[in-house]
Amino acid sequence: MPQARFSGCGRYRWWLRRRWHPGAPRLLFIGLNPSRADGERDDPTLRRLIGFARGWGYGELEVLNLFAAVSPSPAALRRLADPVGAETDAWIRRRLAASPAAPLWLGWGALGGWRQRDRAVLALLEGRRLLALGATRGGHPRHPLYLPASAALQPWPAGPWHDATRLGHPEGMSSHPRRYAVHLHMSGGQTETVMFASLQAFQQWYGEVLTASAPDTFVNVPIAELEGEYLVVRPSAVVGIRVEPRFNPLDDE
Repeated sequence: MPQARFSGCGRYRWWLRRRWHPGAPRLLFIGLNPSRADGERDDPTLRRLIGFARGWGYGELEVLNLFAAVSPSPAALRRLADPVGAETDAWIRRRLAASPAAPLWLGWGALGGWRQRDRAVLALLEGRRLLALGATRGGHPRHPLYLPASAALQPWPAGPWHDATRLGHPEGMSSHPRRYAVHLHMSGGQTETVMFASLQAFQQWYGEVLTASAPDTFVNVPIAELEGEYLVVRPSAVVGIRVEPRFNPLDDE
């Protein structure tokens, strides 16, 4: 499966994805503009993004940008007739619709305000969970390239529609999920949700219990809140799994 989409001329990159742990949570990132990364090759910014995302327990990263023009020099965008690209907003809408519950990390830095492009994109993000690694002096979401590994995601005040009570990442604590909600989509159409204390605990259960068991046997899914209590399922009845990091007790209400 392609991990990046470019325009036919190759001068615009609409979208990029890296997946290192299928089934683990997905994180969306919106930056300034693409540099040299493509479907196979990473660049320094992408490697930094992946390092942060791995450390926070995610298994997949999708990257979008305010400006889709490919340039290793952001300042060079000012010399382009069309730095945004005709399909940029459509790709942002498409990927948001494909991942309605995924956390959304903003990191375009100070140049995002050029042509008021940041405001145009923020208008597309209304109602979404918005996060950033702090703000620049001008109030823009900080670019992650030179930030320390200890930097924590914080709620981002994107505009008057922003309701901080809806955010699942409490300020200063957002890089470490407190637990994981595992949604088991069953063949009968219902969804069963259980909690795991860590991503490692889910991965161990998935590898050692669910996938290692005969399809029509019954296996136990531990329920985190009730020690000794289990949900009983047949592996053949589980048709899909979605893992969601939970950062705040309010997420569980």
